Amino acid sequence: MAKQLPFADHSFHASLAVLAIHHWCDVPGGLAEMQRVARRRIMFLTWDTAAGNSLWLTAHYFPEITAFDSTRLDPIDELADALGAKIIPVPVPRDCQDGFLAAFWARPEEYLDPRRRPGNVRFCANSAASYRERPRASGARSSGRRLV
Repeated sequence: MAKQLPFADHSFHASLAVLAIHHWCDVPGGLAEMQRVARRRIMFLTWDTAAGNSLWLTAHYFPEITAFDSTRLDPIDELADALGAKIIPVPVPRDCQDGFLAAFWARPEEYLDPRRRPGNVRFCANSAASYRERPRASGARSSGRRLV
């Protein structure tokens, strides 16, 4: 995420981040930038770390993924409260083709496919070492615009 997006304030109707904020070094700063360039709202799709305990893959085979994610992301309700945002759960369909962590919950053989694994940061070599310490999102503030 750019520290400062190369756009004037309120350049867009909305700003969007999809499964990205856990990669940012400065979550409050990144969300503030999204708010700065958006006229009406920001929207982001993110992982609920509490859901890691219910996904068979992380609950039974890779609990360290959930443990690591919990150091990178605030609980979803705290993030929403800090932004004045509304949480809308998005179910992952059985035939989801994206390679994010929960995408293949109903097709576990996909996690073993060597063509799929490089697209999932959780399965890349040394992925945990590639993350740096950064501020948590609970420091973010609402701008008064509608956030979803």
